[in-house]
Amino acid sequence: MSKILKIKVVDFKKIKVVEYTPEGNVIKIGGKNGAGKSSLLDSIKMGLGGKKAGPSKPVRDGQEKSITEIDIPGYKIIQTNMANGGYYLKVKDANGASIATAQAFLNSLEGQVGFDPHAFANMDQKAQAEMLLEICEIDTTKLDSLRGDNFENRRDANREVKTLAAQLNGMESHKDIPTEEQSASNLVVRIGVSQKLTEESGRLNKEIEKFVSSISAKEDEIKRLQDDIHECKVAAGSFRQQLAELDKPENTDTLKEELDQIEDTNRKVRENIRYDEIAGKLEKAELIADEHDQAISKIDEQKADMIQNADFPVDGLGFSDDGFVTYNDILFSQASTAEQIRVGARIALAKNPKLRVIHIKDGSLLDSDSHAEIQNIADETDSQIWIECVSEDADDMDLIIEDGTVQGVEVEESVGAE
Repeated sequence: MSKILKIKVVDFKKIKVVEYTPEGNVIKIGGKNGAGKSSLLDSIKMGLGGKKAGPSKPVRDGQEKSITEIDIPGYKIIQTNMANGGYYLKVKDANGASIATAQAFLNSLEGQVGFDPHAFANMDQKAQAEMLLEICEIDTTKLDSLRGDNFENRRDANREVKTLAAQLNGMESHKDIPTEEQSASNLVVRIGVSQKLTEESGRLNKEIEKFVSSISAKEDEIKRLQDDIHECKVAAGSFRQQLAELDKPENTDTLKEELDQIEDTNRKVRENIRYDEIAGKLEKAELIADEHDQAISKIDEQKADMIQNADFPVDGLGFSDDGFVTYNDILFSQASTAEQIRVGARIALAKNPKLRVIHIKDGSLLDSDSHAEIQNIADETDSQIWIECVSEDADDMDLIIEDGTVQGVEVEESVGAE
Protein backbone atom coordinates (compact mmCIF):
# COMPACT_ATOMS: atom_id res chain seq x y z
CA MET A 1 0.00 0.00 0.00
CA SER A 2 1.34 3.39 -1.08
CA LYS A 3 1.83 6.41 1.15
CA ILE A 4 3.76 9.62 0.57
CA LEU A 5 7.36 9.26 1.74
CA LYS A 6 8.47 12.74 0.72
CA ILE A 7 7.03 15.74 -1.12
CA LYS A 8 8.56 18.83 -2.69
CA VAL A 9 6.39 21.59 -4.15
CA VAL A 10 7.66 24.71 -5.91
CA ASP A 11 5.58 27.67 -7.13
CA PHE A 12 2.23 25.88 -7.00
CA LYS A 13 -0.67 28.33 -6.46
CA LYS A 14 0.30 30.15 -3.21
CA ILE A 15 3.17 27.77 -2.39
CA LYS A 16 6.67 29.19 -2.94
CA VAL A 17 8.52 26.10 -1.85
CA VAL A 18 7.63 23.32 0.56
CA GLU A 19 9.77 20.27 1.11
CA TYR A 20 8.48 17.83 3.70
CA THR A 21 9.01 14.26 4.86
CA PRO A 22 5.85 13.13 6.69
CA GLU A 23 6.05 11.07 9.85
CA GLY A 24 3.20 9.09 11.32
CA ASN A 25 -0.17 8.34 9.77
CA VAL A 26 -1.83 11.71 10.43
CA ILE A 27 -0.25 14.96 9.23
CA LYS A 28 -1.85 18.16 10.52
CA ILE A 29 -1.17 21.22 8.38
CA GLY A 30 -1.69 24.53 10.20
CA GLY A 31 -1.55 28.16 9.23
CA LYS A 32 -3.66 31.24 8.68
CA ASN A 33 -6.31 31.53 5.98
CA GLY A 34 -4.64 32.22 2.64
CA ALA A 35 -1.20 31.05 3.82
CA GLY A 36 -1.04 28.16 1.33
CA LYS A 37 -2.42 25.17 3.27
CA SER A 38 -5.01 24.34 0.62
CA SER A 39 -2.42 24.91 -2.10
CA LEU A 40 -0.21 22.20 -0.58
CA LEU A 41 -3.10 19.74 -0.46
CA ASP A 42 -4.13 20.65 -4.02
CA SER A 43 -0.57 19.98 -5.19
CA ILE A 44 -0.73 16.52 -3.59
CA LYS A 45 -4.14 15.87 -5.16
CA MET A 46 -2.90 16.90 -8.62
CA GLY A 47 0.41 15.11 -8.15
CA LEU A 48 -1.33 11.83 -7.39
CA GLY A 49 -4.32 12.28 -9.72
CA GLY A 50 -2.87 14.01 -12.75
CA LYS A 51 -3.91 17.13 -14.62
CA LYS A 52 -7.64 16.36 -14.37
CA ALA A 53 -7.38 16.54 -10.57
CA GLY A 54 -5.69 19.96 -10.51
CA PRO A 55 -6.83 23.60 -10.56
CA SER A 56 -7.20 25.58 -13.76
CA LYS A 57 -4.29 27.86 -12.77
CA PRO A 58 -1.70 25.84 -10.85
CA VAL A 59 1.36 28.11 -11.37
CA ARG A 60 2.07 30.81 -8.77
CA ASP A 61 1.57 34.35 -10.06
CA GLY A 62 4.70 35.76 -11.69
CA GLN A 63 6.36 32.35 -12.21
CA GLU A 64 6.90 30.40 -15.42
CA LYS A 65 6.20 26.95 -14.02
CA SER A 66 5.44 24.89 -10.96
CA ILE A 67 7.00 21.56 -10.01
CA THR A 68 5.63 18.88 -7.71
CA GLU A 69 7.74 15.87 -6.73
CA ILE A 70 6.16 13.06 -4.69
CA ASP A 71 8.00 9.96 -3.51
CA ILE A 72 5.95 6.84 -2.81
CA PRO A 73 7.32 3.32 -2.17
CA GLY A 74 9.21 2.23 -5.30
CA TYR A 75 8.35 5.28 -7.41
CA LYS A 76 8.93 9.02 -7.85
CA ILE A 77 6.26 11.21 -9.43
CA ILE A 78 7.43 14.44 -11.12
CA GLN A 79 4.83 16.85 -12.39
CA THR A 80 5.50 20.16 -14.16
CA ASN A 81 2.85 22.78 -14.93
CA MET A 82 3.70 25.67 -17.27
CA ALA A 83 2.18 29.13 -16.94
CA ASN A 84 1.24 28.95 -20.64
CA GLY A 85 -0.86 25.82 -20.02
CA GLY A 86 1.74 23.18 -20.73
CA TYR A 87 1.77 20.03 -18.61
CA TYR A 88 4.42 17.32 -18.18
CA LEU A 89 4.28 14.15 -16.10
CA LYS A 90 7.01 11.62 -15.33
CA VAL A 91 6.94 8.55 -13.12
CA LYS A 92 10.25 6.85 -12.36
CA ASP A 93 10.80 3.51 -10.69
CA ALA A 94 13.38 2.78 -7.98
CA ASN A 95 16.09 2.38 -10.63
CA GLY A 96 15.34 5.78 -12.18
CA ALA A 97 13.69 4.33 -15.29
CA SER A 98 10.68 6.25 -16.60
CA ILE A 99 7.31 4.51 -16.88
CA ALA A 100 5.86 4.84 -20.37
CA THR A 101 2.23 5.25 -19.27
CA ALA A 102 2.59 7.68 -16.39
CA GLN A 103 -1.05 8.79 -16.21
CA ALA A 104 -2.27 5.19 -16.35
CA PHE A 105 -0.01 4.49 -13.39
CA LEU A 106 -1.65 7.33 -11.42
CA ASN A 107 -5.09 6.10 -12.42
CA SER A 108 -4.26 2.67 -11.03
CA LEU A 109 -3.46 4.22 -7.63
CA GLU A 110 -6.62 6.25 -7.19
CA GLY A 111 -10.10 4.84 -6.57
CA GLN A 112 -13.47 6.31 -7.54
CA VAL A 113 -13.78 8.51 -4.45
CA GLY A 114 -10.33 9.94 -5.07
CA PHE A 115 -8.02 11.87 -2.76
CA ASP A 116 -10.68 13.78 -0.83
CA PRO A 117 -13.24 12.05 1.47
CA HIS A 118 -15.53 15.01 0.79
CA ALA A 119 -15.99 13.51 -2.68
CA PHE A 120 -18.35 10.90 -1.21
CA ALA A 121 -20.35 13.51 0.73
CA ASN A 122 -20.61 15.67 -2.42
CA MET A 123 -22.01 12.85 -4.58
CA ASP A 124 -25.72 12.80 -5.27
CA GLN A 125 -27.67 10.34 -3.15
CA LYS A 126 -28.04 7.76 -5.92
CA ALA A 127 -24.28 7.69 -6.61
CA GLN A 128 -23.57 7.37 -2.85
CA ALA A 129 -25.89 4.37 -2.62
CA GLU A 130 -24.34 2.69 -5.68
CA MET A 131 -20.82 3.15 -4.31
CA LEU A 132 -21.69 1.85 -0.83
CA LEU A 133 -23.35 -1.23 -2.37
CA GLU A 134 -20.16 -1.83 -4.38
CA ILE A 135 -17.92 -1.45 -1.31
CA CYS A 136 -20.10 -3.90 0.65
CA GLU A 137 -20.03 -6.27 -2.35
CA ILE A 138 -23.81 -6.18 -2.66
CA ASP A 139 -24.81 -6.85 -6.28
CA THR A 140 -28.47 -5.98 -6.77
CA THR A 141 -28.21 -5.62 -10.56
CA LYS A 142 -30.47 -8.59 -11.33
CA LEU A 143 -32.90 -7.69 -8.57
CA ASP A 144 -32.99 -4.04 -9.71
CA SER A 145 -33.61 -5.14 -13.30
CA LEU A 146 -36.34 -7.56 -12.22
CA ARG A 147 -37.85 -4.90 -9.97
CA GLY A 148 -37.78 -2.42 -12.84
CA ASP A 149 -39.62 -4.88 -15.11
CA ASN A 150 -42.25 -5.55 -12.46
CA PHE A 151 -42.55 -1.81 -11.73
CA GLU A 152 -43.23 -1.06 -15.41
CA ASN A 153 -45.66 -3.99 -15.72
CA ARG A 154 -47.47 -2.92 -12.55
CA ARG A 155 -47.63 0.66 -13.87
CA ASP A 156 -49.16 -0.57 -17.16
CA ALA A 157 -51.62 -2.80 -15.29
CA ASN A 158 -52.65 0.03 -12.98
CA ARG A 159 -53.18 2.28 -16.00
CA GLU A 160 -55.43 -0.44 -17.47
CA VAL A 161 -57.26 -0.72 -14.13
CA LYS A 162 -57.81 3.05 -14.07
CA THR A 163 -59.02 3.12 -17.69
CA LEU A 164 -61.39 0.15 -17.27
CA ALA A 165 -62.71 1.43 -13.93
CA ALA A 166 -63.46 4.80 -15.57
CA GLN A 167 -65.29 3.02 -18.43
CA LEU A 168 -67.24 0.86 -16.00
CA ASN A 169 -68.15 3.88 -13.89
CA GLY A 170 -69.82 5.51 -16.90
CA MET A 171 -71.81 2.40 -17.82
CA GLU A 172 -75.11 1.01 -16.46
CA SER A 173 -76.00 -2.59 -15.63
CA HIS A 174 -79.73 -3.45 -16.03
CA LYS A 175 -81.56 -5.91 -13.82
CA ASP A 176 -84.24 -8.42 -14.97
CA ILE A 177 -83.08 -8.19 -18.58
CA PRO A 178 -82.54 -11.25 -20.85
CA THR A 179 -78.94 -12.28 -21.42
CA GLU A 180 -79.38 -12.27 -25.24
CA GLU A 181 -80.98 -9.80 -27.63
CA GLN A 182 -84.51 -10.72 -28.77
CA SER A 183 -85.65 -11.00 -32.40
CA ALA A 184 -88.00 -8.23 -33.58
CA SER A 185 -88.71 -10.01 -36.87
CA ASN A 186 -90.33 -12.93 -35.05
CA LEU A 187 -92.70 -10.56 -33.25
CA VAL A 188 -93.55 -8.82 -36.54
CA VAL A 189 -94.48 -12.19 -38.09
CA ARG A 190 -96.68 -12.97 -35.11
CA ILE A 191 -98.46 -9.63 -35.49
CA GLY A 192 -99.06 -10.33 -39.21
CA VAL A 193 -100.49 -13.77 -38.51
CA SER A 194 -102.74 -12.38 -35.79
CA GLN A 195 -104.03 -9.66 -38.12
CA LYS A 196 -104.83 -12.23 -40.84
CA LEU A 197 -106.64 -14.44 -38.32
CA THR A 198 -108.67 -11.47 -37.13
CA GLU A 199 -109.61 -10.58 -40.73
CA GLU A 200 -110.57 -14.17 -41.49
CA SER A 201 -112.61 -14.37 -38.30
CA GLY A 202 -114.48 -11.23 -39.31
CA ARG A 203 -115.15 -12.56 -42.75
CA LEU A 204 -116.50 -15.84 -41.42
CA ASN A 205 -118.72 -14.09 -38.91
CA LYS A 206 -120.21 -12.04 -41.74
CA GLU A 207 -120.93 -15.21 -43.69
CA ILE A 208 -122.66 -16.74 -40.69
CA GLU A 209 -124.76 -13.66 -40.18
CA LYS A 210 -125.80 -13.73 -43.83
CA PHE A 211 -127.00 -17.30 -43.74
CA VAL A 212 -128.67 -16.95 -40.37
CA SER A 213 -130.60 -14.02 -41.81
CA SER A 214 -131.54 -16.12 -44.79
CA ILE A 215 -132.83 -18.90 -42.53
CA SER A 216 -134.98 -16.48 -40.60
CA ALA A 217 -136.40 -14.99 -43.77
CA LYS A 218 -137.28 -18.34 -45.18
CA GLU A 219 -138.82 -19.91 -42.12
CA ASP A 220 -142.24 -18.69 -43.30
CA GLU A 221 -141.64 -20.68 -46.46
CA ILE A 222 -140.64 -23.82 -44.56
CA LYS A 223 -142.54 -26.21 -46.58
CA ARG A 224 -141.46 -24.73 -49.83
CA LEU A 225 -137.96 -24.06 -48.84
CA GLN A 226 -137.15 -27.20 -46.72
CA ASP A 227 -134.47 -28.20 -49.05
CA ASP A 228 -133.04 -24.72 -49.10
CA ILE A 229 -133.14 -24.54 -45.31
CA HIS A 230 -131.42 -27.87 -45.04
CA GLU A 231 -128.72 -26.75 -47.43
CA CYS A 232 -128.30 -23.48 -45.60
CA LYS A 233 -127.99 -25.29 -42.25
CA VAL A 234 -125.38 -27.56 -43.71
CA ALA A 235 -123.48 -24.59 -45.10
CA ALA A 236 -123.77 -22.71 -41.81
CA GLY A 237 -122.55 -25.76 -39.91
CA SER A 238 -119.55 -26.00 -42.18
CA PHE A 239 -118.63 -22.39 -41.60
CA ARG A 240 -119.10 -22.83 -37.85
CA GLN A 241 -116.68 -25.75 -37.96
CA GLN A 242 -114.11 -23.63 -39.77
CA LEU A 243 -114.56 -20.86 -37.22
CA ALA A 244 -114.05 -23.28 -34.34
CA GLU A 245 -110.89 -24.57 -35.91
CA LEU A 246 -109.36 -21.09 -36.20
CA ASP A 247 -106.63 -20.15 -33.58
CA LYS A 248 -107.63 -17.48 -31.13
CA PRO A 249 -105.88 -14.27 -32.27
CA GLU A 250 -103.46 -12.50 -29.88
CA ASN A 251 -104.15 -8.99 -28.73
CA THR A 252 -102.44 -6.88 -31.40
CA ASP A 253 -102.25 -3.85 -29.12
CA THR A 254 -100.19 -5.86 -26.60
CA LEU A 255 -97.97 -7.19 -29.39
CA LYS A 256 -97.37 -3.65 -30.70
CA GLU A 257 -96.40 -2.51 -27.19
CA GLU A 258 -93.90 -5.37 -26.97
CA LEU A 259 -92.50 -4.37 -30.39
CA ASP A 260 -92.03 -0.81 -29.14
CA GLN A 261 -90.21 -2.09 -26.01
CA ILE A 262 -88.00 -4.72 -27.65
CA GLU A 263 -85.34 -2.28 -28.92
CA ASP A 264 -84.99 -0.74 -25.47
CA THR A 265 -84.67 -4.23 -24.00
CA ASN A 266 -82.07 -5.23 -26.58
CA ARG A 267 -80.11 -2.04 -25.87
CA LYS A 268 -80.02 -2.95 -22.22
CA VAL A 269 -78.94 -6.50 -23.11
CA ARG A 270 -76.02 -5.11 -25.12
CA GLU A 271 -75.09 -2.77 -22.28
CA ASN A 272 -75.13 -5.65 -19.79
CA ILE A 273 -72.88 -7.73 -22.04
CA ARG A 274 -70.41 -4.81 -22.37
CA TYR A 275 -70.59 -4.14 -18.63
CA ASP A 276 -69.73 -7.77 -17.82
CA GLU A 277 -66.88 -7.68 -20.36
CA ILE A 278 -65.30 -4.55 -18.85
CA ALA A 279 -65.85 -5.86 -15.31
CA GLY A 280 -64.00 -9.06 -16.27
CA LYS A 281 -61.10 -7.09 -17.75
CA LEU A 282 -60.98 -4.88 -14.64
CA GLU A 283 -60.78 -7.91 -12.36
CA LYS A 284 -57.99 -9.39 -14.50
CA ALA A 285 -56.04 -6.11 -14.57
CA GLU A 286 -56.35 -5.79 -10.79
CA LEU A 287 -54.99 -9.32 -10.38
CA ILE A 288 -52.02 -8.53 -12.66
CA ALA A 289 -51.26 -5.31 -10.76
CA ASP A 290 -51.46 -7.22 -7.47
CA GLU A 291 -49.06 -9.91 -8.78
CA HIS A 292 -46.48 -7.28 -9.75
CA ASP A 293 -46.97 -5.52 -6.42
CA GLN A 294 -46.24 -8.78 -4.59
CA ALA A 295 -43.18 -9.40 -6.80
CA ILE A 296 -41.83 -5.92 -6.01
CA SER A 297 -42.37 -6.51 -2.28
CA LYS A 298 -40.49 -9.80 -2.49
CA ILE A 299 -37.61 -8.15 -4.35
CA ASP A 300 -37.47 -5.34 -1.79
CA GLU A 301 -37.33 -7.94 0.99
CA GLN A 302 -34.42 -9.71 -0.75
CA LYS A 303 -32.53 -6.42 -1.10
CA ALA A 304 -33.25 -5.59 2.53
CA ASP A 305 -31.84 -8.98 3.62
CA MET A 306 -28.71 -8.44 1.52
CA ILE A 307 -28.19 -4.96 2.97
CA GLN A 308 -28.88 -6.14 6.52
CA ASN A 309 -26.18 -8.81 6.20
CA ALA A 310 -23.67 -6.49 4.48
CA ASP A 311 -20.32 -5.61 6.00
CA PHE A 312 -20.37 -1.80 5.98
CA PRO A 313 -17.04 0.06 6.28
CA VAL A 314 -18.52 2.24 9.06
CA ASP A 315 -20.92 1.23 11.82
CA GLY A 316 -24.21 3.10 11.50
CA LEU A 317 -24.26 3.19 7.69
CA GLY A 318 -27.36 1.87 5.97
CA PHE A 319 -30.00 2.64 3.39
CA SER A 320 -33.35 4.43 3.57
CA ASP A 321 -36.56 2.96 2.14
CA ASP A 322 -35.86 5.07 -0.98
CA GLY A 323 -32.41 3.45 -1.34
CA PHE A 324 -30.38 6.47 -0.22
CA VAL A 325 -27.40 6.23 2.14
CA THR A 326 -28.15 6.85 5.82
CA TYR A 327 -25.93 7.30 8.85
CA ASN A 328 -27.37 6.53 12.28
CA ASP A 329 -30.84 6.31 10.67
CA ILE A 330 -30.79 9.80 9.08
CA LEU A 331 -29.91 10.69 5.49
CA PHE A 332 -26.15 10.98 5.06
CA SER A 333 -26.63 14.38 3.41
CA GLN A 334 -28.22 15.58 6.66
CA ALA A 335 -25.39 14.35 8.89
CA SER A 336 -23.06 16.91 10.45
CA THR A 337 -19.95 17.98 8.53
CA ALA A 338 -17.75 16.22 11.09
CA GLU A 339 -19.72 12.99 10.67
CA GLN A 340 -19.52 13.26 6.88
CA ILE A 341 -15.75 13.75 7.11
CA ARG A 342 -15.27 10.72 9.37
CA VAL A 343 -17.48 8.46 7.25
CA GLY A 344 -16.02 9.87 4.03
CA ALA A 345 -12.53 9.01 5.24
CA ARG A 346 -13.55 5.38 5.70
CA ILE A 347 -15.22 5.31 2.28
CA ALA A 348 -12.24 6.96 0.58
CA LEU A 349 -9.88 4.38 2.08
CA ALA A 350 -12.18 1.51 1.13
CA LYS A 351 -12.15 2.70 -2.50
CA ASN A 352 -8.39 3.27 -2.61
CA PRO A 353 -6.78 -0.09 -1.79
CA LYS A 354 -3.46 0.89 -3.42
CA LEU A 355 -3.08 4.58 -2.56
CA ARG A 356 -3.64 4.98 1.19
CA VAL A 357 -3.55 8.79 1.09
CA ILE A 358 -6.48 11.10 1.70
CA HIS A 359 -6.85 14.69 2.83
CA ILE A 360 -9.39 16.60 4.91
CA LYS A 361 -9.65 20.32 4.16
CA ASP A 362 -12.14 21.19 6.88
CA GLY A 363 -10.13 19.86 9.80
CA SER A 364 -11.07 22.87 11.91
CA LEU A 365 -14.66 21.56 11.97
CA LEU A 366 -13.57 18.39 13.76
CA ASP A 367 -13.74 18.26 17.53
CA SER A 368 -11.20 16.42 19.70
CA ASP A 369 -13.20 13.17 19.53
CA SER A 370 -13.31 13.37 15.76
CA HIS A 371 -9.56 14.00 15.57
CA ALA A 372 -9.00 10.98 17.80
CA GLU A 373 -11.24 8.87 15.55
CA ILE A 374 -9.37 10.02 12.44
CA GLN A 375 -6.10 9.00 14.16
CA ASN A 376 -7.60 5.58 14.94
CA ILE A 377 -8.77 5.18 11.33
CA ALA A 378 -5.30 6.05 10.00
CA ASP A 379 -3.56 3.67 12.43
CA GLU A 380 -6.05 0.87 11.94
CA THR A 381 -5.84 1.01 8.12
CA ASP A 382 -2.14 1.99 7.98
CA SER A 383 -3.12 5.05 5.96
CA GLN A 384 -1.86 8.57 5.59
CA ILE A 385 -4.40 11.32 6.34
CA TRP A 386 -3.49 14.96 5.74
CA ILE A 387 -5.64 17.40 7.73
CA GLU A 388 -5.82 21.12 7.02
CA CYS A 389 -6.55 23.29 10.07
CA VAL A 390 -6.74 27.02 10.64
CA SER A 391 -4.28 26.98 13.52
CA GLU A 392 -0.86 28.41 14.38
CA ASP A 393 -0.32 26.13 17.36
CA ALA A 394 3.04 24.56 16.56
CA ASP A 395 2.65 22.02 19.36
CA ASP A 396 -0.54 20.62 17.83
CA MET A 397 0.41 20.89 14.12
CA ASP A 398 2.97 18.76 12.25
CA LEU A 399 3.86 21.66 9.98
CA ILE A 400 2.65 25.23 9.64
CA ILE A 401 2.46 26.96 6.26
CA GLU A 402 3.33 30.66 6.39
CA ASP A 403 3.41 32.83 3.28
CA GLY A 404 3.79 29.80 0.98
CA THR A 405 6.60 28.09 2.89
CA VAL A 406 7.08 25.91 5.95
CA GLN A 407 7.26 28.12 9.01
CA GLY A 408 10.87 28.59 10.12
CA VAL A 409 12.36 27.66 6.73
CA GLU A 410 13.61 30.65 4.75
CA VAL A 411 13.56 30.62 0.95
CA GLU A 412 14.44 33.08 -1.76
CA GLU A 413 11.63 35.23 -3.16
CA SER A 414 11.71 33.28 -6.45
CA VAL A 415 13.08 29.91 -5.60
CA GLY A 416 12.51 28.21 -8.95
CA ALA A 417 13.13 24.47 -9.27
CA GLU A 418 16.15 22.36 -9.80
